Amino acid sequence: MKKYCQLLLFSIFVSCNGGGDVLPQDTYIKFYGFNGTYELTDIVESFDGSGFAMVGNRTVHSDDAGGDDTNPYIFLINQEGDNLNEIEYEIVHQSDDFLEEDGSFTPKYQVENISRITAIDGGYLVVGTSEYPILNTELEEVTVNLIIYAQLDNTLSLVGGINTLGDSVNNYVGIDIAETLDGGVLVAGYTDELGTNDFYYAKIGGTNTEWTRVQERPNSNDQLIRALPTSSGEFAIFGRTEAFSRDGEGGVNVESTIISQEGIIGNSLIYGLTSASGDRDIDDYPFDVIEKPGGFAIIGYSDLGSGDHKPFLMNVDLIGAAPNEILYDTDFDNANLEGRGFSITQTLSNDFIIVGELIDYTANRGDKNEKDRNNELMVMRTNQGGEQIGLVKNFGVENGDDVAIRAFTTVDGSILVGGTYDFGGGESRFALLKMNVNGELKQ
Repeated sequence: MKKYCQLLLFSIFVSCNGGGDVLPQDTYIKFYGFNGTYELTDIVESFDGSGFAMVGNRTVHSDDAGGDDTNPYIFLINQEGDNLNEIEYEIVHQSDDFLEEDGSFTPKYQVENISRITAIDGGYLVVGTSEYPILNTELEEVTVNLIIYAQLDNTLSLVGGINTLGDSVNNYVGIDIAETLDGGVLVAGYTDELGTNDFYYAKIGGTNTEWTRVQERPNSNDQLIRALPTSSGEFAIFGRTEAFSRDGEGGVNVESTIISQEGIIGNSLIYGLTSASGDRDIDDYPFDVIEKPGGFAIIGYSDLGSGDHKPFLMNVDLIGAAPNEILYDTDFDNANLEGRGFSITQTLSNDFIIVGELIDYTANRGDKNEKDRNNELMVMRTNQGGEQIGLVKNFGVENGDDVAIRAFTTVDGSILVGGTYDFGGGESRFALLKMNVNGELKQ
């Protein structure tokens, strides 16, 4: 485990489409990192509300024979956006395949990534995926993927080490982690042990029985995105499926399943949009979900064909009723822009804040043929019914591909948005935007 205490932290003026009231002085945009490519995957408020943990992955680019080195990286941030601590976790798998004749071990540094962080009393839970080197039957070095998960204390120190799930034959990918009612954890992801991307669940620790479940999938492109603890004490599993794909005519749909604390898997429900003519399914790619009164709100983007992407919002109740599905037009400045929704949060007034990216945005439209076209971080607001309020806002730095990955509402009602900002030349940074209750950032 390494600690890196250098930090690039500054505020900039950002482009913004949309207006608002006078903004509070504690809204800000700040960046974190010092060298290499930082890609944010998640952000969460601490259990006591004192700050935030930003998690992702850092790649240091190298011309050496060993190539690039990618490791999990976490920042601990207070409410003012100040960096309190940062830790890079370097994982070494000690496989017996790589023991030297004298019994010493040759370290194998592989690529790891963290996909999700959850706040618990006393610290955090994290989950991700790590490559594991082995020798095949021809004594050639190959890798399989293992799920990695760990508990951290409030200072980001490991509690009990880094744990793995999987075996030396099949691939396992860690997507989400949650605390169970008996003090254990639920780890969710997928595996190819049955030949496709089957959903994988493991309940570990706690006072009740541990269990593992594999939910067989009909298609190798199915993916799990969330395992969300519900107010009723169950887990709502959300993912995407091609179970009803119609030979290239579309058919990527949203799927939900309920799993009990004891590992009983309920029936799955499928949701999807249909084209205006009704002659084909639209490909719907979900990315995030939150529980709301009476059900869940799912955010993602739809591929309408010919490379046209638009954010969607689905309100579902998980009992089979037809969902309320809305596609959003992200065009402005008389330009046809594409958009993708990656995360959603509900404000204290029960509106939704949707974040993601605008694709091929150019700040100066009159000069669009002379400027690079880049992706910009997107923020939009809707009411409870999904009706858009105000304009789509965009934030970004010039000539970089910037994206919002996660949004949530703090205890005091502020909106926190975490993302990645691209500064070019292989350099990118974690970004933290703290907005007011309307999703507005001071300019």
